[in-house]
Amino acid sequence: MIRRWKFGNHTFNHAHVANMSYEENLEDMKKCNELIEEITGEKVKYYRGAYGEYSNEVIIAAKDSGMQVIQWDVDTLDYTEKTVEEMCKRIKDKIRNGSIILMHNDTKYTASGLQQIIDQIHEEGYEIVSLEEMVYIDNYEINHEGRQCLKN
Repeated sequence: MIRRWKFGNHTFNHAHVANMSYEENLEDMKKCNELIEEITGEKVKYYRGAYGEYSNEVIIAAKDSGMQVIQWDVDTLDYTEKTVEEMCKRIKDKIRNGSIILMHNDTKYTASGLQQIIDQIHEEGYEIVSLEEMVYIDNYEINHEGRQCLKN
């Protein structure tokens, strides 16, 4: 099966977006989107601010840029040099249906432990799917845990 990946904007400069104005966020998103689209030929569909930050200005700027804001709810803390075993424990203790797990590609143990992490997720009975298969597109809000919830 050929799977076409969708790309997400994670800011151009990894700035603290919650401290930026709507206009500053919009400009940062535009620069990042243009670069991603130039390199991949794909339109950017998702946005997650650096450090998991967001504000009303960030959310509105992302929506005005044609992107859906996403957030994680399980942080492996891999950037603190957690071992694979420690990351697996954090995931096991926190994962639930619809979880988005935060991991980084430039940390000490993540790449070497990725297969073990994936195996554990499967052993817990979860399936790994793309964002498009699991996120709400309309009528949702992001709660204090970083999870999408349908609005009542």
